Amino acid sequence: MKFNNEEHICWATEDRGIKYLTDGVNEGKRFLTPGHNGGGSFLINEYKQVIVPSSEGDSRRVIVGQITGDIKFYLENNILDLKTLKKMEPGILWERPYIGIPYNLSASNRIYFKRDSEDGTEIEYLKNEYAELIKNLRKIRPYGAVRFIVNPYGLVLTKINIDNTWKSVFVQKLDYDKWFPMEE
Repeated sequence: MKFNNEEHICWATEDRGIKYLTDGVNEGKRFLTPGHNGGGSFLINEYKQVIVPSSEGDSRRVIVGQITGDIKFYLENNILDLKTLKKMEPGILWERPYIGIPYNLSASNRIYFKRDSEDGTEIEYLKNEYAELIKNLRKIRPYGAVRFIVNPYGLVLTKINIDNTWKSVFVQKLDYDKWFPMEE
């Protein structure tokens, strides 16, 4: 992550939950690819579900669990969480790990999600009207298509160009009643 215009590695704090998380990711990798040694990429969605994609580069993935506690990171002897800011207003800089599931707002103001499948990439549009999120995204990025993420705590984040550098900013807290349903 970039912090004070410098690249930093943020390590997750060690606790019993992180051990369960890594065990679940390893089991998921071995389930998807028998003989796999474990380790590799994973995602945590806005419902705190841990999603492990296949290491084969295909569209297979498995949900291996759900986070119940807080995810915290070390950065320069400080502990950062992913769920709070002192001032939570649209456009406030987010100087923490930019972690979450990517979504898109089209130029015509439709929210959608791209999902890889055996048949290629499928686009799933949000069925509900979510005017507040669209309004807040447009306050920050007034025109064109916008890529944004939703982190494991339901915080919506996007990036803006400040002095030729893309910086992460807070948009709003997600209203789950207006959002995509939790995966099963």
